Amino acid sequence: MSGPGADRSGPGALTGASGTPKAVDVSGDRGARRIWLVLLGGPLVWLAHFAVTYLVAEAGCTGSGPGLEAFDPPAPRIVTVAATAIASALCALVAVRAASVRRRAGRGETRPIGTLAEDPARLLATVGMLLAGISATAVLFAGLLTPLLPGCTA
Repeated sequence: MSGPGADRSGPGALTGASGTPKAVDVSGDRGARRIWLVLLGGPLVWLAHFAVTYLVAEAGCTGSGPGLEAFDPPAPRIVTVAATAIASALCALVAVRAASVRRRAGRGETRPIGTLAEDPARLLATVGMLLAGISATAVLFAGLLTPLLPGCTA
């Protein structure tokens, strides 16, 4: 890209043909990616768990076509229990990672809750821990009831 406003002296790349005229360095922004991962990790695991279990149950209970016999009961229960175990472990991993980010952002200091707004990294990591806990609860409620409830009912 050339032009009067294009600056090629710094690392990074231009954001577009008519975008930011300065180079944008995103290589060292690992902390921001980590915050987004711990913030959205729990809900994304919950979403994936719901999608997998719902699609397998739907294919096993109502699907009749070539290749869908692999999803006949008891496959939906087995997949649901396995997906619940994996999703619960991932939610716990996200919560532990969020606690680590929170501790690192606060450098081990204990401060009152009201001061979280002064440190955005700590605030987002705290919210990420809470979201991971809520997501783990939702995963467990959905997954642990499956063996107790009747299977496919027509």
